[in-house]
Amino acid sequence: VIITGANRGIGRGFAKVHLARPSTTVIAAVRDATHATSKALQNLPKADSSRLITIQLDSSMPESTAAVIEKLKTDHGITSLDIVIANAGISLNASRVRESTVENINQHLLVNAVAPVALFQAAADLLQASKTGNPTFIAISTLGGSIASIDGVAHLPLSPYGGSKAALNWFIRRLHFEEPWLTSFLLHPGLIETDL
Repeated sequence: VIITGANRGIGRGFAKVHLARPSTTVIAAVRDATHATSKALQNLPKADSSRLITIQLDSSMPESTAAVIEKLKTDHGITSLDIVIANAGISLNASRVRESTVENINQHLLVNAVAPVALFQAAADLLQASKTGNPTFIAISTLGGSIASIDGVAHLPLSPYGGSKAALNWFIRRLHFEEPWLTSFLLHPGLIETDL
C-alpha cells in the first residue's frame, strides 16, 4: 500500500492500521522525509513481516511523481501495489469565489486534483500487477467538493478547496468507468481535526 501525506492526520492513521497487518509493505509518501513527523513513522508498531518504506513525494510537483514511483521499483524492489491512497491535500484558506486568487485556485487544483491523477497514472502498472485480484485506488475527498450537496454547505467559504475536491471527485469517479480492472472510490472521512 502507498499512502500520500502519510506523516500526519488521516494519512498517519492509514499507515498505522496497515503496518499492524502481517506481511504488509507500507510506502509512506511524505513531502519532507527529514521532517520530525516523517521520521517518527519508523516508531509505529509493525506486525510480523511488515515493513515501512518512507519516500519523498511533493504533491505540489505532480510532474515528479512518475520518477518517484520508478525509484520505488528500482531501489526498493516494488513490483506491485494492492492499494493506493491519495490522501495528501491542502486547504490554505477559506474564501469566497470572488476573493480567491487565481494563484490560490491553481495551488489547490494542483495538489488536490492533479497530483492524485498523476499518482494513478504513475502507479497504474503496479496496481495492474496486484495479485489480490482487486487493486484499489482511494482518494480522500470531502462533502465540500460535492456538487449534489452544495446547498448544504453553501454557507461555508470553501473556495478554492471545495472546487479542487470537486475536480478530484470527477477524475476518480471517471476511473470507475475507464479502468474496469480497478476498484476506485472517493472517501469522505467527515470533519477531522487536522492541519491540512
